Amino acid sequence: MNLLVKSIRRLLRRRGFDIVRVLGSQHPLGHDPFLDMRHLLYEQESPIIFDVGANTGQSVDQFKEAFPGSHIHSFEPSPLTYEHLKTHCGNISDVTTWNLGVGALNTHLVFHENEQSDMSSFLLPSELCWGRVVRSTEVRVVTLDAFAHEHGIDYV
Repeated sequence: MNLLVKSIRRLLRRRGFDIVRVLGSQHPLGHDPFLDMRHLLYEQESPIIFDVGANTGQSVDQFKEAFPGSHIHSFEPSPLTYEHLKTHCGNISDVTTWNLGVGALNTHLVFHENEQSDMSSFLLPSELCWGRVVRSTEVRVVTLDAFAHEHGIDYV
């Protein structure tokens, strides 16, 4: 990046603006992850998507809009939140929900369910977390490699 561009960028950042590279003239890279994924997967008409920590299915809607022909595997370890995910995704084609955690090992771990479901975690909450833990539940955790092998998935 030449000195003039750096100077202009620095001046604009002080005013709350930013200059970003664009992919062609389509959209700025790094501002919308779903557009970025569509750009990177432009040759994939029916990608297999793993939605890890799916919560109630908010990302499923965005993935289906970006990739209508996709098959989505949505993983949610919380038994309480999983019921909402299953209900939300019940009528969406090519979405499979799994009441599983995803981790580095095939194991069982304690999952801490927060009253704010998006703050639930395998980790205990810190002062940066809002809400409170309403229950802790032991859940099954799988590796993505083992899951893909078990279900005959070669490419994600």
